[in-house]
Amino acid sequence: MDSQLVWAPDPVDGYALGRVVDIGAGNLASIVLASPSKTSKTQKIECSIDQVFPAETDLKKDYDDNCE
Repeated sequence: MDSQLVWAPDPVDGYALGRVVDIGAGNLASIVLASPSKTSKTQKIECSIDQVFPAETDLKKDYDDNCE
C-alpha cells in the first residue's frame, strides 16, 4: 500500500485524498494529503490503517451516481 493513492480521515473535510508514505508499527499509516487544507501547504497525518481506503488511480474517471 506504500505510495498508493488512498482516502484518509481529515479533521476538516471528513476524508481527503492522499498518498501512503509509510506503514509503521501498530499498523499506523503516515499519509501526505494530496490536497492540503487552506491552513497548511503540506499536511501529513498518521492514522490507523483501518481508517484508510484505496482510491481510484484514474482521478478523471466518471461514475454514475445512485440517485434518481
